[in-house]
Amino acid sequence: MFYRIAICFALALASSTVVAEADPDAYLETAAELIDPPFNLALVESDGAIADTTFITLSKNKPSKQSKQLSRLLKRAAREPVKLVVAGESSAKTAEVLRAALQILEGKELPHLELVFIGKPRHRERVEEMTNALKGKFHFAEIGT
Repeated sequence: MFYRIAICFALALASSTVVAEADPDAYLETAAELIDPPFNLALVESDGAIADTTFITLSKNKPSKQSKQLSRLLKRAAREPVKLVVAGESSAKTAEVLRAALQILEGKELPHLELVFIGKPRHRERVEEMTNALKGKFHFAEIGT
């Protein structure tokens, strides 16, 4: 199987699948169980609990560079298939980057989007709602503890 890893940030269908934390190979394997390859993988790196909390707080007021980059990729789903897996060590930070990217596209329709969010269940709902509002297809896999 071929996987295309298109995005890796320097800074950063329900599933019963549980993925080990911070394991990109496991992210790829899990994603391949939910959607057919090829797909893009966006990894949101953790900078530690304090830095991640600060990042989350600040990005609620203004989208981060990562969110803006991600929104540009997501926007393509208005006209062409986009299969995207978003994962990272910090489920909260990953969800915030994705939430902000989806918010940038609020009001648009992304019928060709197939999104896999790998994170903790408590971060799933908002991302799923926003994806559904954009007419995209949402998948979830739980990150291990």
